[in-house]
Amino acid sequence: MKTKRFLPALVDRKSWWTYAILNWIDTIAVKRHFCDVHIEGREKLPRGSFILISNHSSRWDGPVVQQLLGRPANWMVTPNELRGLQGLLLRAFGAFPADPRSNLIEFMRLQARKAEPIVIFPEGDIYRDGSTHSFKQGAARSALMCAAAGLNVPVVPIAVQYGGANPGVVRISVGDPVDVSDRCVAFQENSTQAIRNLTQQLHREVCHLRAALGSKRDRETVFDGKPVRFWMPRSTDGIDQAAMGRS
Repeated sequence: MKTKRFLPALVDRKSWWTYAILNWIDTIAVKRHFCDVHIEGREKLPRGSFILISNHSSRWDGPVVQQLLGRPANWMVTPNELRGLQGLLLRAFGAFPADPRSNLIEFMRLQARKAEPIVIFPEGDIYRDGSTHSFKQGAARSALMCAAAGLNVPVVPIAVQYGGANPGVVRISVGDPVDVSDRCVAFQENSTQAIRNLTQQLHREVCHLRAALGSKRDRETVFDGKPVRFWMPRSTDGIDQAAMGRS
């Protein structure tokens, strides 16, 4: 007889006053470091809960993304980042560990009831070489598990780009939300393949957005002998309409 496995609960450590103070500090820090934060597509952000994914190329990514959100959020980070004083501050701002031994779905369910977004950087590490590296599968797995549990939590891809003509400007491009509710059957039939397919889609969505912001390496990744959006049906004349729109 199998014993039921109990997963330790994740706890939301932020409060209205810790968020207010740390968000105020975040705003001041970003304004002092950058002369402008240019955002395209902010209106695409859902009002309720969603999973936000982004490329990870700087320590400033978190503070800058918070300026995009402008409301309390939950940040998935590595357990090592939650040690010491830094860990206390991050938890007070909404950080939680990417620990598969924890009851992540129940935590996301509770945060969804609060209409709070969840932020994940699927690359895992920071890469400063100008390209968006392959995504780890945690974001796709979380989204599919939420959908399987009946949670309406779309995935919103964004891209963050620094520098360019004006090094003091950071640009953010928000993509269309990805609804994963129609993938529940595929996830139940073959979870490994469903997670892999969604991970590839999300990676290429972010690459598209970052390429549009001027990332040459991401443009090479998107157009490296592969359909622009291989998960989308092609037109009857054999031309990928998405490719034409992004050329």
